Amino acid sequence: MIKTIKSVNCLRFISSIIMKNNISKGVSMFKLKSVPLLGVLTLILMVLPVVFISCSEPNSKLPAVAPKISPNGGLVSSTGTIELSTTTENARIYYTLNGDEPTDSSSLYTDPFTLSSNNTTVKAIATHPDMLDSPVTSSTPFTFMPVVASPIFTPDGGEGSAPYTITLTTATEDASIYYTLNGDIPTTSSTLYTEPVDFSICTTLQAIAVKDGCENSSTASTTYTIRGPAGGFVFYDKGNNDGEWRYLEAAPASWNELVNPSYEWGIKGLLTNTKTGTGAGTGSANTIHIIATHTAASEHAPAAEACAAYSVVYEEKTYEDWFLPSKDELNLMYLNLKSNGLGGFADGYYWSSSEVDANTAWLQHFANGYQQDEFSKEYDYSVRPVRAFSLVE
Repeated sequence: MIKTIKSVNCLRFISSIIMKNNISKGVSMFKLKSVPLLGVLTLILMVLPVVFISCSEPNSKLPAVAPKISPNGGLVSSTGTIELSTTTENARIYYTLNGDEPTDSSSLYTDPFTLSSNNTTVKAIATHPDMLDSPVTSSTPFTFMPVVASPIFTPDGGEGSAPYTITLTTATEDASIYYTLNGDIPTTSSTLYTEPVDFSICTTLQAIAVKDGCENSSTASTTYTIRGPAGGFVFYDKGNNDGEWRYLEAAPASWNELVNPSYEWGIKGLLTNTKTGTGAGTGSANTIHIIATHTAASEHAPAAEACAAYSVVYEEKTYEDWFLPSKDELNLMYLNLKSNGLGGFADGYYWSSSEVDANTAWLQHFANGYQQDEFSKEYDYSVRPVRAFSLVE
């Protein structure tokens, strides 16, 4: 489309063409009127297309600012993210990872992304509807860091008795190992491995190996089942033998012939003659008080009585000192056994021996670990017997 000429210079240019044409023919400038009209018009028609094209307005659009790639290539982690940005407001960024020049048909950048292959070059442009496309920004090739070999556990899982000792190694020379025993994902803020790890309860051990200039290893994980003297699952170690016990073990899942048997806690409206405790180590005394109070009232406390009546023969020895766990003991079973897939617990409610008032007692839901105190003692829920022991039985 030919644009209207607005420049005075263009008009002067047309006049100069006409003047030069007349002069070349030896015609005086003052005799311009004598030039035949048809010749002048012909001359103008011949010159105008050239003038219009040469005098049309220049393109006033500016290009968008080229994108910035961060990081701009080099050694990176395979899990590290690449960010693209431009200072042109409301611009869109398109990029390629296969070496092709980016266009507005390439991948639209919306969020930081990771690279799926080594030696990748990122190319990007910025576009804006009122601007020209930016120049292409191209990174240097991205190279993935070497990955540290995952830790190796010796022994790698299995069953044992307290205390249990584990060594950790990695095939990557000069790498450091960090580990957790509480279910948390290990990081460089976790415990640094310096010597064999000793533990005495059922545990999921997780570890990573790290080294400067390398990508951290994947998390290695394994579960250890620690058996008590009665063949149960050891779930608590208080660290000393004060009170003539140190560990707590939960009865095996097969403690009762029934599958997840359920019992009433006791009689609603009957308060025990001694307040029951909630802490670790109070379950045995709680059970004794609950049974004694109900017996004195010629009533039954089915949950506590079922646990106290449990007896098991393991490795030719009989164990009959079981009790209904306290609120905190019940939670330790959930954290150290159920959360590790050990013990064969159901996903329902379990009674504790910790009384709230004359009508209710503490229980815990083993699907999510939530503890509640508003349930009536007359409700039927599951129980799991527990016993305390020291290393020397």
